Amino acid sequence: MSCTWKPDPRGVVGKQAIRSSRAGMIRHLEMNMTPIEPALIAKLQKLPPQRLAEVKDFVEFLAAREERSAAGVRLGESLARLDALDLPPISDEEIEAEIQAARQDRAARRA
Repeated sequence: MSCTWKPDPRGVVGKQAIRSSRAGMIRHLEMNMTPIEPALIAKLQKLPPQRLAEVKDFVEFLAAREERSAAGVRLGESLARLDALDLPPISDEEIEAEIQAARQDRAARRA
């Protein structure tokens, strides 16, 4: 399954929110600059507010995709460590008992 970026469905954001979001984005970029970023910041400053909101949505999408990818790597590493323990498999009955115990615990906390 591939992820594709889509613009924010909320549409036009209020002018104040765009100004504050724009200033925050530019400030963040300026504080963490690599040689290519000054040119990028100059281009961002020329964008109209709606386009800048789309850029922000896209950057958030890319960041989320990176976070998911890193989580997948961590999960794979955890599974490899678990496999290295060479524990005996859990039976269906043991799984069902764990599920029932968790459900009873949750029900007791709600009461």
